[in-house]
Amino acid sequence: MAHFADAAGLHKQAADDHEAAAELHLTAAGQHAQGMVEEAKASARAAMDFCKAAQVNSTAACNCSAERRDGGDRLGRHHRAVG
Repeated sequence: MAHFADAAGLHKQAADDHEAAAELHLTAAGQHAQGMVEEAKASARAAMDFCKAAQVNSTAACNCSAERRDGGDRLGRHHRAVG
């Protein structure tokens, strides 16, 4: 059950990261509209950092679920099948 709790927390963090990214993208849009190009670039970069973090957390969450489903031996089974 711990894997599912870990996955849930990671999905929640990914959602929070996506929300932060969305807010920063909207900020960047407003800054561009006001001619504040450098500020918009900084906001967009920060948004992309949150997007990257969300992707990492989503991947980790899916891996937690896969490990639970595969009995904790997902990587070993893959290597045996490929190698």
